Amino acid sequence: MTSDVNSGYLLIADISGYTKFLAETELAHAKGILEDLFDAILPVFKVPVKISGLQGDAVFSYAIDDDIVSKQFILDITDKIYGAFAEKKDRIKINTTCSCAACQSMGDLDLKVFIHHGEFAFQKSGNTEELAGTDVITLFRLMKNDVVEKTGINAYALITQDAVNKMDVGEFFSKDSYHTASYEHIGEVGYFIKDLKKTWEEKRDTTRIYVSKEDDLLVDEATVSIPISPEAAFVMYSQPDYRQQIDEADALEIINKKGNVIDAGSQYHCHHGKQVFKYEILDYRPGEYMTVIIRLPMKMSVKQTVDFIPSDEGSIVKIRYSRIEYENLAGRMMSKVMTPKLQKMLAHKMEATSANLIKVSTTLLEKNPEIALGSDGEQNPIDVKEAVDLKLAS
Repeated sequence: MTSDVNSGYLLIADISGYTKFLAETELAHAKGILEDLFDAILPVFKVPVKISGLQGDAVFSYAIDDDIVSKQFILDITDKIYGAFAEKKDRIKINTTCSCAACQSMGDLDLKVFIHHGEFAFQKSGNTEELAGTDVITLFRLMKNDVVEKTGINAYALITQDAVNKMDVGEFFSKDSYHTASYEHIGEVGYFIKDLKKTWEEKRDTTRIYVSKEDDLLVDEATVSIPISPEAAFVMYSQPDYRQQIDEADALEIINKKGNVIDAGSQYHCHHGKQVFKYEILDYRPGEYMTVIIRLPMKMSVKQTVDFIPSDEGSIVKIRYSRIEYENLAGRMMSKVMTPKLQKMLAHKMEATSANLIKVSTTLLEKNPEIALGSDGEQNPIDVKEAVDLKLAS
């Protein structure tokens, strides 16, 4: 690292209730629970997000501005961090029969995420490098707030106005989610609050919609290897500017219910000359897979699932289409006529899409070298047991 000033996102994932949990419960069990929780969330910090270090009961990370993090990547990874935490906590509770105070009160632990965008530099401190700068101080100051008292939300993401502006997702947030806080030497800071538990519960309770290799497929599965991480590949495939290149469209519009934030319910309108193909996202799992439905005439439709799988070289992308589905007798009869025509068209499209995925991802990689790393977590090596031991000793 150099001492150059960088511009990017700063992110802290903070386990709340940590100090009380350690002080009032059996240390051995409390330590094991905390190790499990950190073990669950640390692998979610994928490139281009990098861990700077563990600060007390929090994971401090950053992402230098590039073509990937300029999208909604940070919002998506925030949801995944909380999801990993909440799912692990639920599994521990389900699988334990222990009646000790630690196991019975672990439900009081929760997670808060703080996000800011600004400038920072790498500063040498002994044998380690730490992030420094006013914006780093601002983020840590924001951890002292009255959000719970104001909103009643215990598990939240606090996202500063600067970060929201950089991501261009202001329309996603309601006016009543906006708050301000004033800090000495920093001044007033505006921020938005997102209820992470509510978002996770909604996603958890949503039925997964997934076209698998074992289903009756319309055409053979397409598989392509690309040189960027699954997280970066997912952003590339889901964002309209890159998707337009991949689909070789004359224009591509996103019709959203959530401002500029893409999620289930968002629609792609893909223009090819006078033809407009419409896709609606049914299942949106960042860095993992996305399923869309393609509407056809006479109430017919086809589902498509695209998988993003980590590999030593970057990612393997798999594309699958379901058989034509229909809602009435006319659609059933027409599907027999359309199937061979659609199979021929999709076979050609999948060949072109595979080539374009390689082309676009290679161009992205040339501009943003760090997105080449795989998603196995090795880019953020932290010994969780050692880190928790250090916290207990401090």
